[in-house]
Amino acid sequence: MKRTSLFIALITVTGIISAAPWTYRGTLNDAGKPANGSYDLRLTLVNEAGTQSVTQPITLANVMVKDGNFAAEVDFGVDLSNAPAMELKTEGQQNGSVFASLGEPSAFDAKAALAGICRDTTGNVVAVGEFLGSTNNVPLVLKASNAEVLRIAGGLPNGTANIVAGSLANTAVEALVGQTIAGGENSTLASNCGPNPTSVCKNATSANYATVSGGFANNASGFSSTVIGGNRNEASAFQSTVSGGSLNKASEQNSTVSDGQRNTAAGGDSTVSGGIANVADGQRSAISGGDSNETSGYASVVSGGESNCAGGKTSWAGGTAARIRQGQFPSVLAACSNTPSSGLSDGDHGAFVWADRQGGAFTSTGPSQFAIRASGGLR
Repeated sequence: MKRTSLFIALITVTGIISAAPWTYRGTLNDAGKPANGSYDLRLTLVNEAGTQSVTQPITLANVMVKDGNFAAEVDFGVDLSNAPAMELKTEGQQNGSVFASLGEPSAFDAKAALAGICRDTTGNVVAVGEFLGSTNNVPLVLKASNAEVLRIAGGLPNGTANIVAGSLANTAVEALVGQTIAGGENSTLASNCGPNPTSVCKNATSANYATVSGGFANNASGFSSTVIGGNRNEASAFQSTVSGGSLNKASEQNSTVSDGQRNTAAGGDSTVSGGIANVADGQRSAISGGDSNETSGYASVVSGGESNCAGGKTSWAGGTAARIRQGQFPSVLAACSNTPSSGLSDGDHGAFVWADRQGGAFTSTGPSQFAIRASGGLR
């Protein structure tokens, strides 16, 4: 037989404590390739230093090896219940050849074997084909302090696995694939979420490849949507994203809310960077911050301020109550709800309107207009 290499895959208890047999599972390579056929194995327990035999060698004849894998019952005939740490020396031969050492002796903890520990708490050499997990259609669950903290479900043949961590209350739709909840949920916030783990305080995903990274009461329900953190945020459209804050919504394709509170990105490719109660419902529109602003025109912008409406295509509004007239189908939301239509399909497109805080709305009167209300004068 050509020189081989071998390592132990696991040790499990199959019998009584005194002179207990155990199952030796491992992989065997012959000439650098997974072995196949019948081999004889000679096993000897030696002290931890590898300098002295503890037991007489025993020979396991005709151990069948298939694709490099084997399993064989072993009984040294001695009581191992109080044995110190030892090493297992393994030799092998085939077809009557001379026994050859199969690598260096491997650590053998008799106490661990008798306790039924299949994997060493300090790490293991893993054989080809070995894994931790389930082979049937049952989720893999990890607990800490006797509470579930990680659930992995799905995988082939169902597709990419769903991973749910954190609270037991967090949920992903098992029939879907690629969902991830990295943690979060707080069932103790009764005033916001209710007193028990089945409350709305949980994080949830309900679309393929949706992700919630943390926080509580967040929901990612659009395909490939993401909620990174915060609380009571919702990403409900294709590739929509809410990064943080609270009570924010990204409800149209590729829309984004970065932070703040009660902000909504409701137009395709729209963005709200922060602030409070802002609504970007025009396609590709953007609001940088402020309070109660709205962009209802295509590619319109409100940089900040309060109660501003950028209702025309590619228009800009800022300050306080600066209003740009909308198109033929005006929005009935937020700051644009009281802004009239210009009668043009694109509203007062290209208009720039800025207003000070002297009170009342300051509204555009036509497209491509540059209008400023400044009670303190212009400089």
